[in-house]
Amino acid sequence: MSNAVNGAGRRRGPRRKRSLAGPRSIALFVLAGLLTGCSDPSRAPTPDGGDTADAWVAVPTDEVDVLFVLNNSPNSSDALVGVWTNVPGFVGRMFSGDFDGDGAPDAVTARSVHIGVTTTDLGPPRVPGDTYCVTETGDDGRLVTSDSLDCLSSPNIVAFQPSADRADVVIADIVCNATVRYGCAYQQPLDAALKALSPAPGPDGLSPVAWTADRWVPPLFRGGTFGHGGPEGASHGFVREESVLVIILLSGEDDCSSPERALYDDRDPTFSARGGPRCLAYGDALFSIERYIDGLGGLRRRPERIVFAGIVGIPPSRDGSVDYDGILADPDMATQFDELGAALPVPVCHSPSFVWALPARRIVETARGLDALGAQVVLYSVCDGSYLRAFDAVAAAVGAALAGGP
Repeated sequence: MSNAVNGAGRRRGPRRKRSLAGPRSIALFVLAGLLTGCSDPSRAPTPDGGDTADAWVAVPTDEVDVLFVLNNSPNSSDALVGVWTNVPGFVGRMFSGDFDGDGAPDAVTARSVHIGVTTTDLGPPRVPGDTYCVTETGDDGRLVTSDSLDCLSSPNIVAFQPSADRADVVIADIVCNATVRYGCAYQQPLDAALKALSPAPGPDGLSPVAWTADRWVPPLFRGGTFGHGGPEGASHGFVREESVLVIILLSGEDDCSSPERALYDDRDPTFSARGGPRCLAYGDALFSIERYIDGLGGLRRRPERIVFAGIVGIPPSRDGSVDYDGILADPDMATQFDELGAALPVPVCHSPSFVWALPARRIVETARGLDALGAQVVLYSVCDGSYLRAFDAVAAAVGAALAGGP
């Protein structure tokens, strides 16, 4: 394994057909219920006006950049519906200014918000006959848009000002982008997030942008490529220098990011000796967790401006917990083996909507490391019947990060 590829930070297949009434109708239906009886979203607090002027205080930042990293494997449709139905409430918090959910605008609110979507598909090798895994690079950590007929005008960076823009239009664009195509079964949410956000290095090998940690070294990805976040990258302009950076992972499988291309090719015998799914059987072939602690943590000069949220494979009884050792020690989080020593894909949980999930040990370990750096962390189970509580917790964490505190 190349140290250059493994190190970091230190220092399309066919889309699922949907009716024209799909994503936008869901967004508008939920938005109507969200705003009933709530503050007028057009009257979010501003420094110089409105009924909330007395509550305005000097803020460390008033910008928020949110990246959704969505599992788009063929068995992910039920979880994605949970995203579509709860994104309106989450974005509505940006418009109302009520991040903590107490029914009143917070003293510190967001003046400007960017929201983008990418997927966990980084494109394992093309396999003849595979309906969804049809490119070498998948979505490659790029911010995606939908090609549904009613979504063609949606930009890949949904940028808005809560005090000036219409909530229904913004939410419809975001839900459109979250209507992702199906992709490869091997899920790589951690590397997808890192590639979407990190810049390519400058001539000195260090980050060329002002918003990363001092002397931060951008990571290298498979194929000798770099991330999309810098001046020449596909995501340029998404991350601002002083923003709160929010990374929301939604996946029913653990991270399987690896520098080894052969790991994803079932025809390649290199990773066939051990029984069971390759991502479980060959954990030593995956990128180290330090790559993501250093890499994602290095995306901000001040780690307290990072919110890392996982709606992933943990027991629902652990929702909202930051007892990382306790989560990892939970018997349901253990990797199980058969009598021949082959790793077994035993779900950690199931949901009433038939969502099931494998233990997200690597994502929990990454969350623990980012928390230690000062980032705010939110962990909820992807098996929950609704993601309302998870998105409420993320909104509260965003509000706290805007105010500059835990």
